[in-house]
Amino acid sequence: MYAFFGGAGTSLDIDMTVTAGDVTHAVASTRAILGRGIDTVKVKVGALDPDADAARLVAIHQEAPK
Repeated sequence: MYAFFGGAGTSLDIDMTVTAGDVTHAVASTRAILGRGIDTVKVKVGALDPDADAARLVAIHQEAPK
């Protein structure tokens, strides 16, 4: 399969999602994701009110500013 798809690389970039929850949960999830060496973080939004989502996004950005 490697040769079939061009053999262009040996690594795979993956992401993980911070699920809906409060700010404390979002920060803990972000730290756990980064602690696994994963540097692409997706965030579930829309399950909570917009102000709660915004607070979570600010907290996640403080943990993972890149």
